[in-house]
Amino acid sequence: MKSNKMLRAEAREALLGNLRLTVGAILVYSLVVYVLQFLTNISGLNSLAAFLLIGLTLLYLTAILQGLLEIGLSSIFLDLSFGQPSGIRSLFRCFRENTNPAVILKAIMALLYVLCSLPAIAVEVRYFNTDFPSYKAMIPYYAAGAVTFLIGQAARILIDIIYAPVNYLFLDFPGTEPMKVLQSARKLMRGHKGRYFLLKLSFLPLHALGLLTLGIANFWVIAYEMAAETEFYRELIRIRTAGKARPARPVEDA
Repeated sequence: MKSNKMLRAEAREALLGNLRLTVGAILVYSLVVYVLQFLTNISGLNSLAAFLLIGLTLLYLTAILQGLLEIGLSSIFLDLSFGQPSGIRSLFRCFRENTNPAVILKAIMALLYVLCSLPAIAVEVRYFNTDFPSYKAMIPYYAAGAVTFLIGQAARILIDIIYAPVNYLFLDFPGTEPMKVLQSARKLMRGHKGRYFLLKLSFLPLHALGLLTLGIANFWVIAYEMAAETEFYRELIRIRTAGKARPARPVEDA
C-alpha cells in the first residue's frame, strides 16, 4: 500500500487548479451547517421534557442533513480525483438523486452519533435546571460534563474511523443498499484503521498553523485533508480489487 506521504502528494496533485472549487464548496458547506445549528439551537428550552423530545429530535435531524451535505462534498473530491468535472451544485446532489438511500444511510450514522452524545445528555438531564448554592457545588457537574463529553468524542472518532469510506462507497457504487454500504466500509477498513488515524493526525500541525490566520487558512487545510482521504479510499479499493476488473465510474454533469 502507498505511504501516507505518497497519498498526500497525490492529494496535492488532485487539488492543482481546483482550490477555488474545493475551498468554495467547503465554505458553502460550513455556512449551511452553521445556519442549521443556529436554527436548531435548544439552549432556550427550560423544560426537561422539551429538551429530551425537541432537543434530541433536532439534533438527530440536523445530523442527517449534515450527513447528506457531506456526501455531496465527498463527491466533489472523488470527481476531481478521477479527473472528472465537478461543481458546487454537487454539494447538494443527495437532494436531487438517490435521496432515499442517502437519507437511510445518514439516518443510521446519525443514530450512532446521537448515541455517542447520550453520556453528556445524561449529565445534562441529571443537573437540568439545578440551582447550585455555590461555585464549589458546580465542580462535580463540570467534571462529569467534561468526562462524558470526552467519552462521546472518543466514541465518535472511532465511528468515523471504522466507517471512513462510507460516503465514497455510496457514491462509487450507486444502487448498493445502505446497510451493505456500511458493511463494506467496515470490511474495507480492516487492517487500515491505524494508518488512516495517522493520516488524519498528520494534518494537525497544519490546522494549528491555520489558527494563526484566525482559521481562514483552515479551509485550504480541510480541502487538502479531504483530498488525501479520497486518495486513501482509492488506494483501499485498488488493494481490494487487485487483479479484478472494476467498472469505470459514471461521469456526472456538474
